[in-house]
Amino acid sequence: MFIDKQGNLVIAPQYESANIFKYGLAEASKDILMTYINKVGKIIWQEMKL
Repeated sequence: MFIDKQGNLVIAPQYESANIFKYGLAEASKDILMTYINKVGKIIWQEMKL
């Protein structure tokens, strides 16, 4: 879950783990895959399943 400085929900809980935003992106994991999302929750890059 990601919230803004006012405490408003920005990105709903959907990831198993996530790191803080750095350079506008946050690393998050879901179903064991690493994903990078932007500050509105759009997936920018996602690891491919093999």
